[in-house]
Amino acid sequence: MNNQSCVPAQLIVGNKEQVSDHVQLVLQEHFCKQVAQGNAPTLGCFCSECKKIKQRQHATIVWISPEKDYTVDDIAIIFDRIRFSLDAGALFFFVLDNADTLTTTTANRLLKVLEEPPTGYFFLLLTSNSQAILPTIASRCLIVEKGDATASQDVWSSTQHPLLIYFFQEDKRRDPFGFEQEIKKQQLSESKTIQLLESLLATFTEHMRKAMLDGDADRQQLLKGRMAHTLKALKKPPQPGSNDLFWKHFFLTFPTEINRGN
Repeated sequence: MNNQSCVPAQLIVGNKEQVSDHVQLVLQEHFCKQVAQGNAPTLGCFCSECKKIKQRQHATIVWISPEKDYTVDDIAIIFDRIRFSLDAGALFFFVLDNADTLTTTTANRLLKVLEEPPTGYFFLLLTSNSQAILPTIASRCLIVEKGDATASQDVWSSTQHPLLIYFFQEDKRRDPFGFEQEIKKQQLSESKTIQLLESLLATFTEHMRKAMLDGDADRQQLLKGRMAHTLKALKKPPQPGSNDLFWKHFFLTFPTEINRGN
């Protein structure tokens, strides 16, 4: 079993065929009888377990494929199921088609369970339109890009805004005066502040993905602190008229060193 297949929440990006093939292989890693005998997963396997996966009839895999945007009713099955603890070593998967159609309401319902799913439960979120994925969803998933899936890069690397570069360039992070001047120049609204924070979170998430793939533990720890810092700010956005103070505090308390206590 590879490290990637053990991640509890994955956002898989690519065209429908690429994504479908990847999902099948991920599921086969856990359930295929040939894999259980030490063989590598293959799309050509038709053992009894793989047939159930291909036909979306496996007892421990729930596929959710709404015809339109997700509703609370569509994801209710997740919460109905995770109320039950699994037997030791047992696994259960939820596969969410067209994750780009998760609404803010349904996404907010899923955030906690994606971040800390009960033992044995896994989530595979699928999309061919990464630009429509909510940053709060992306921040809780390992992003897996299949084939030539490059459309997501504009979303995950939004570091060009004059204010946001202060969080990515070393010389800028040591310039609180320059940051304060930039805040005054931008004259941000509360909604724009939230948008920038979500962009910042999405970029940290992409950096975390790369750090995980590189096995860079120190980088992962630093990014973990920065993601938590940004999430905390998103949970308590600025009140009307307090944007400047909000950003000053966010900048001055921004993690610049690894917190070994986490």
